[in-house]
Amino acid sequence: MKQLLESLKETADLVIIDTPPLLPASDAAVLSRVVDGTLVVVDAKRTRRRQLADSLEILALAGGKVVGIVLNKSMSRKVAAYGEYTSNSKPAKQGSS
Repeated sequence: MKQLLESLKETADLVIIDTPPLLPASDAAVLSRVVDGTLVVVDAKRTRRRQLADSLEILALAGGKVVGIVLNKSMSRKVAAYGEYTSNSKPAKQGSS
């Protein structure tokens, strides 16, 4: 696997490997030793904080470098005026011309 990754790194700018979830399988932990960085994807609806902490600990013990965490399936609240231009002033009165 390490030879395959080295070969891919010579021909591509970025190599992304999608592995099974970290806790039920060891594939991601093993691969974390031979890649430049690991991006952890967390399911906001299913993953508990303890599971995330355990996953990060497993990667650290395996010698993996976590470069980021992605929160997937997150429910965001609608924020008033996000992406809109608003003003607290009243509109000018229309005068007769």
